[in-house]
Amino acid sequence: MMRERGFTLVSLMVGLFVSMLVLLAVYGSGAFVETNRRQMIAGNAAFENAMAALLAMQRSTKQAGMAISLDGRLSCRSLNIFRNGAIRANSAAAAPVLIGDGGDDSDTLTVTFADSLQAAMPAQSIRPMDADDTSILVPNEIGFQVDDLILVGAPGANTPCTLMQISSTAPSASPAGSHLLHEGPNDWNPADRTTTFTTMPSYPTGSLVQRVGNWNWLTYRVTGGRLEEVDNLTGAVDVIAEDIVYMKAAYGTTDGVGRTIEQWVPPVDPWDDPSLAQLNAIRAVLIAVVARNPQRVKPSVAGGGCDATSSNSLELWPGGTVVDLSRVGADWNCFTYRTLRLAVPLRNVIFGS
Repeated sequence: MMRERGFTLVSLMVGLFVSMLVLLAVYGSGAFVETNRRQMIAGNAAFENAMAALLAMQRSTKQAGMAISLDGRLSCRSLNIFRNGAIRANSAAAAPVLIGDGGDDSDTLTVTFADSLQAAMPAQSIRPMDADDTSILVPNEIGFQVDDLILVGAPGANTPCTLMQISSTAPSASPAGSHLLHEGPNDWNPADRTTTFTTMPSYPTGSLVQRVGNWNWLTYRVTGGRLEEVDNLTGAVDVIAEDIVYMKAAYGTTDGVGRTIEQWVPPVDPWDDPSLAQLNAIRAVLIAVVARNPQRVKPSVAGGGCDATSSNSLELWPGGTVVDLSRVGADWNCFTYRTLRLAVPLRNVIFGS
């Protein structure tokens, strides 16, 4: 008598049950590994965003002061700038770096510098230049060419420096020298500076004339979770880094003579509007950024509230500024954060002192 061979219904059900257990175990392990992988990648992204933000600001900040800081002192306290038919600066405050206090929100950081080394070797005018003059007389035109940008100022006079563009040059017989003409209107020269700017000074004999190359006047700010670089000359806005929720800064100050940083001071009274003496004491800037992990973290207890970050109070540097993460959004504690800080020396100010 022949017997039928095969699986019984019970053995099939047992096999399916065991297979389901194995699949559930594999799925759980896979989900766990994937969650960890995403958190690690997102954590690296937060770190990289913070680093990108700091490095972008470092590159500009360490150049700060070229042309407006000479011999370790501020040569221009304010600026007049005309650019492409618009007034860009009308006796605007000038300094290598200026920190705008953001209060409970992010600060702003504004840096100013020329990119030509010739700015550190200014010529001196050999005849007064009245406010409505269209040329300035220097001993010779060595180092100056047509279309060059020049910064003209009288250190110590408490008057604005003015950015101009050389339209042409011409020799002078008496006194011997070269005229640097800056006639307008063109990209950098208005038709009449005396009506363009509120204060257009007459520059006396001995005023400084500096070839600046390209003029850099940049502001860094945090808007909508992004670090942005604003070109104050053109109005162009570039996104430097994503997922940046805070940026705070402080001045590194000395006694105004030496180079040793004695304290880090935030941009609050009496440093919210630094005096000339205070600006001359600044030798470095401390910058801190807070980057948010873009990956939302699930609650540690299923169905519970977010607990990825437990405290909304975050100290950016020891004994320094404290920010409130709850201002980032109602779901602030559903994310993790990375804080990086960097001290940037103002080398053009330091080397010139």
